[in-house]
Amino acid sequence: MISLAPVWLVTGRELAERVKTRSFLIITALIVLLSAGGVVAIDQGPALFEEGPKRLGVTVTSGDTLEQDLSQSATLLGIDLEIRRFPDRLAGEAALRNGDVDALVTGQDELVFESSEDAALSAVVSRALYARSLPGILDNLNLSYEDVRPLVEPEGASVSLLRPADRGETEVSEDRTLVAQAATMIIFFALVLYGSGLLTGVVEEKTSRVVEVLLGTVRPEHLLAGKVLGIVVAIVTQMLAALVAVGLALAVVGAAEIPSVALDVALISCVFLVLGILSYSFLYAAVGATVSRQSEAESAQMPISLTLMVPYFISLTAVTDNPDGLLARVLSLLPPTAPMSMPARVATGDPLPIEIIASVALMFPWLLTVIWLAARLYSGAILHSGPRLGLMAAWRGAADTRG
Repeated sequence: MISLAPVWLVTGRELAERVKTRSFLIITALIVLLSAGGVVAIDQGPALFEEGPKRLGVTVTSGDTLEQDLSQSATLLGIDLEIRRFPDRLAGEAALRNGDVDALVTGQDELVFESSEDAALSAVVSRALYARSLPGILDNLNLSYEDVRPLVEPEGASVSLLRPADRGETEVSEDRTLVAQAATMIIFFALVLYGSGLLTGVVEEKTSRVVEVLLGTVRPEHLLAGKVLGIVVAIVTQMLAALVAVGLALAVVGAAEIPSVALDVALISCVFLVLGILSYSFLYAAVGATVSRQSEAESAQMPISLTLMVPYFISLTAVTDNPDGLLARVLSLLPPTAPMSMPARVATGDPLPIEIIASVALMFPWLLTVIWLAARLYSGAILHSGPRLGLMAAWRGAADTRG
């Protein structure tokens, strides 16, 4: 049974040391900026990247009927068109050179571009000119429009959809995929970065022999638990800073069009981020205790990082493509992979509430197992100096120490 008093003591020390570092302040500032900037981008992004209407200039001599035909033609072709009138060709060409219009229709039914043709505008003008000339042609042939309708407006193919989906549903699906990928990436990089930072800190304490002083006051398992909890408290602090930044940004921009799924995914992601950080940080710290030099730290953490990369790439691809398939369900329930797979399933699929509850519940026995295993390895290796210690040797070292 771990006594809580020394654990809280180490937690406070670890937190105080961590929040003073420049890297922590920089990362926190970036999180705040990205959180607030994300809200502003969602609110203002569509207006910034939305393509404006096609701008077509016409001369006065072209006549009012042409403008009506152009508007009808653009509507039929599904093109957003803005028509501007000019007194003569010279004024229209000047506007074309200045970029005020994209093309110009002259009184001689000539379509003028500045340097390259716009196929959409050419189609609009050609259809409008055809529609304007058609009545005169029919009169010369003593035909009515109804007589030639099958020729000028042939029936196209009959279109049917197996699973009709409106534009809104398509946009929601795209939003869900983006949210899933963002959540998976954030959790993956958080697990790797914070775990690597903890491992490096453990090695630094061994190298400077600070750990020997600390172990004169607290037990190894107390030191390990306090260090990991210190990281978790630091992460929660950064989360709160991000929430404050989001709240302030929403107050400034008003009701942003944030995808409704984002709130659910954010909540689930926070839960699994904390549980994932807890479990993997213990593993990173235990592995860090087996090395005594910073040059060995990278190779020591590689197996854990590679293990994290597998569910990361699967969550980005297979889980988002088929969130309710067998593979996605299994990965979202298994504790080692759930921190990245379950948020992705919540974003893109429709997991049952019992599945989410079961996934969270299974994390706790896994977490207790990891803590027990990490504490034993940490105890057996933390005072070791010299070449890198194998995991079995660290295990036996813990048994010898307790014996």
